[in-house]
Amino acid sequence: RPSSVMALSQTIQLQDLQIRRLKEEKTVALERINEIYEAVKDLRNELEKIITP
Repeated sequence: RPSSVMALSQTIQLQDLQIRRLKEEKTVALERINEIYEAVKDLRNELEKIITP
């Protein structure tokens, strides 16, 4: 195979790896956002208990 085809193949493989890693990072970030959202919701409920007579 010509070297240009090899180089292109390697580039595609590298990009596939990068895409997979980004998807994993996105999943982790979304899970973290969800945790923060739930924590804020709990805080709000606790504050309402204190504020509301």
